Amino acid sequence: MGRGSGLRRRRHGPGQQARRLAGEERLAAARDAADGHQHRLRHRLLPAHRGRPGAGRGHRLPDPDRDPAAGGERRDHRHRGRPLADHPGQLRQAAADPGRGGVPEAVRRAAAGVPRGGRGRSARRDPPLPPGRQPPPGLPSPHPVPRPADQRRGRGRLVQPDLRAGHVLGHPARLGPVGVSALPAGPRRPRPAFLRPPARRGGRRLADLHRGRSRPARCDGPLSARLPPQQMVRRADRRRLGDGPVRRRAVQLGDVHAHPPPFPGRTVHAAARPAGQPLAGEAAAREGLAQLFVSLARFTCRRSKLVLYLSGVLLVVAGALGGGVIKELSAGGFVDNSTESAKTAQVMDDRFRAGAPDLVLLISDERGVDSPAVAAAGARLTERVADEPGVEQAASYWSLGKAAPLRAEDGRQALLMARISGDEDQVQNTFKRLESHYEHRAEGLDIRVGGNALADKEMSETTEKDLIKIEAVTFPVLLVVMLFVFRSVVAALVPLMVSGLTILSVLLVIRVLTLFTEVSALASNVTTGLGLGLAIDYSLILIKRYREERGRGAETDQAIATTLRTAGRTVLFSAVTVTLALGALLVFPFYFLRSFAYAGIPTALLAAFVSLTFLPALLKVLDHRIEKGRVLRRRTPKAEDGSGEGFWHRLATGVMRFPLPVAGAVTALLLLLGAPFLDLRLSLPDERVLPAESQARQVGSDIRDDFRAQETQALNVVLDRTPGPGDRNVAPYAERLSKLGDVSRVDSEAGTFADGRLVQRPTDLSKRFGSGHSTYLSVVPSHQSLSEEGRALVQDIRDLRAPYPVQVGGPAAELTDSIDSMNARLPLALAVIAASSFTVLFLFTGSLLLPLKALILNCLSLSATLGVLVWGFQDGHLEGIVGDFVVTDSITWTVPVLLFCIAFGLSMDYEVFLLSRIKEEYDRTGDNVASVARGLERTGSMITAAAVLIAIVFLGFLISGIVYLKAIGIGLAIAVLMDATLVRGTLVPAFMRLVGKGNWWAPKPLRALHAKVGLREK
Repeated sequence: MGRGSGLRRRRHGPGQQARRLAGEERLAAARDAADGHQHRLRHRLLPAHRGRPGAGRGHRLPDPDRDPAAGGERRDHRHRGRPLADHPGQLRQAAADPGRGGVPEAVRRAAAGVPRGGRGRSARRDPPLPPGRQPPPGLPSPHPVPRPADQRRGRGRLVQPDLRAGHVLGHPARLGPVGVSALPAGPRRPRPAFLRPPARRGGRRLADLHRGRSRPARCDGPLSARLPPQQMVRRADRRRLGDGPVRRRAVQLGDVHAHPPPFPGRTVHAAARPAGQPLAGEAAAREGLAQLFVSLARFTCRRSKLVLYLSGVLLVVAGALGGGVIKELSAGGFVDNSTESAKTAQVMDDRFRAGAPDLVLLISDERGVDSPAVAAAGARLTERVADEPGVEQAASYWSLGKAAPLRAEDGRQALLMARISGDEDQVQNTFKRLESHYEHRAEGLDIRVGGNALADKEMSETTEKDLIKIEAVTFPVLLVVMLFVFRSVVAALVPLMVSGLTILSVLLVIRVLTLFTEVSALASNVTTGLGLGLAIDYSLILIKRYREERGRGAETDQAIATTLRTAGRTVLFSAVTVTLALGALLVFPFYFLRSFAYAGIPTALLAAFVSLTFLPALLKVLDHRIEKGRVLRRRTPKAEDGSGEGFWHRLATGVMRFPLPVAGAVTALLLLLGAPFLDLRLSLPDERVLPAESQARQVGSDIRDDFRAQETQALNVVLDRTPGPGDRNVAPYAERLSKLGDVSRVDSEAGTFADGRLVQRPTDLSKRFGSGHSTYLSVVPSHQSLSEEGRALVQDIRDLRAPYPVQVGGPAAELTDSIDSMNARLPLALAVIAASSFTVLFLFTGSLLLPLKALILNCLSLSATLGVLVWGFQDGHLEGIVGDFVVTDSITWTVPVLLFCIAFGLSMDYEVFLLSRIKEEYDRTGDNVASVARGLERTGSMITAAAVLIAIVFLGFLISGIVYLKAIGIGLAIAVLMDATLVRGTLVPAFMRLVGKGNWWAPKPLRALHAKVGLREK
């Protein structure tokens, strides 16, 4: 018998064989011969309750992936490809037919006392039975046939002990509909299953350590430590029955096939689950997250209607409170308030009531701005605007003594600029009132309104409109694609329902966040798209696993439990991975980037929460109706279990056949795509990022084209702790400033300077440059301030020797300080992303090299993505393809940072899913090459489908009129598609083939740490 059997190991020498030829021992020999085939038949007829088909040694535990009721086939070393019996009649037929796995005729002849014939030992071994001792009809007595020890090796132990009269846990075996109802007791007592020879016990521990297996200990100690979990399930009966013997129910052999377990994966003694008994897999999942997911499955199945009711309430509340959140969001957040430029802006506002104009009026008249009538009307208009409530300061071409910079080159246009007091909301309220008064025509002049306030207003309006358009376009496209993925209408609609609940919940969270902090308007668009994509991806993973479990014959409750215990774990840690990547945005001091962390982290967690609660409850209610509305015939995958040779298996095998050339070619391609990234130029967003129909963009474009100086982009240089008005050191300093390159002129209390000389003496208007012991100078550049030249000018001004402490502000200074602040915090953000990603992958794989490989490959693919963005948006090659936009020879500085964090989180999400499957295969087989091919075969189609769906969501951003939102959308789409195809399909197999078993290497302390806190499936 096998080393794990409950029967005592016996060796039969020649002397024992001779003594057995006489008297009553002949009958025992016949019984033993018949029982040997009975025992082997039980091994043949219990394939649905084995841990591994054809396994030679160890536990034969229930297989959750096979169910006799599902019509599946089971193969072992004796019966390859023979189907299981579907009902007791087939078992009786099989018992009578040796060709169908029944008892050989020779054994029946021996049991019936028919002479075997022939001579020698084989003839003497099967003597006839005495009269009156015929065996009952059906199968012979369950006693082992004596065989040499070398022939008995390789047998696994049955899950339940051999039940016969005299056994401490059982009674005479009853084989149900198969045959015998009462059998004579045998002479042997079973050997306890947990007793092992010391040498074999030590060898098993070493083998388990080498293979990374986790088994119940088989050594001396408490009984709970010596018995496997299946034998301890009913040990609580002792507390109910007192001190009596513990009896556990063993399923009769006939019942196993006549009444298959309702849930695959159930232990043999629990085929018919009593009320309140745990679901299958619960006994093996008493630790950690597995127990949490099983408990969650039980709750969602038992209280499915309550979960759906609460979800409906959440939907209504979130829709009512979160629907108007767009109006509460802000349009700024690109400046660090702790920088010099931000402090300068605050000083300008507090001391001088000056700064960048919020309102710009572009005044036109065919008679020319210098004509007396137009000049008089312009002067009256300036006074009228200055007297408006909320306007701190107003100046125009006419009020400044016909300053040339405020006059267009053709002489038909002039500028009027005003600064509005108050915070952002007050500025917007005042601007809306002024816009309604002065739009189109006033004082007989043609007027067009522009400025920063209008740009912020149109940014918020465009964001709100784009959000509606993106959802209206992407939802139908996603539905069509999901019909091809799920192949039924109901199954395709379920992810959209999960997405809708997730998005509204996210908007509700953003609404709450606006009560405590400022949130950027663009954060709602990106996080809504991220929530839509993640919810669909998580639904895809869970529904696919649920349908697999149902296809194997599992009932709804058990399928949901298995789905949450396996795929639910992947969903949870996927959300954690994305959360950690987005959490890196919190290290930056810009509330624009922080907004994506504030809104993105709840988005990932809510997508997982809704998928793990609402979706299982919906699956419970739908049950088989999830397959309703089938529109396409579902294809049966060639290798659903990863053992065949589907497309991804062939791809991985082909890559690993030539790993070095493939890796070199793909790496060269990615480096070529990433080459333009070396020429990256960054800038702050202005009105040029708005759509072509935007009035702020049109007015700004006319000012740049028709006016020589950049009046609205002037730099403010503040001198602090001066002696007071009329200081002699101001004029020499202004003169030195005007000599700097790219400076058009310098205005100060000492007059106006250009090219190192005084061009206009001080006037009454010059007094506005002084305030107490401070003064400021207005430096008007001769080029675009939001450019590399503007940044260089800021640095030149700060390096120039000044008579007093100096602070520099203005758009170019804000750009310079923002980039410097980002560069200062970028290493910390990268360290957070790398450390969190490394930790998650190490906990999944226990390897030191695989997390490093993932970090390197992700950086390589993301550099290629950023290179495509520079080529397409900075250089303008995608203009007209992705929509009309202004080519500014730069990219908004927040785009690369935001794109890197979000795309890195998504790519690590796919990496976790892929490597967890590869690790599972490697633990099972120990074959690195086969594990990579099978792991990619199991996950390749799912990862690709998830990447396509989320890419569709991000490509919907191309509908937006905001340029950097287009860039974020197409960048994320390219990143996830490139990662799911080139990286996962070629570079990962090539790398793992080149490294070989080194993939799974880790130092001994890290291996010990992984053994304690690893996240792999137990």
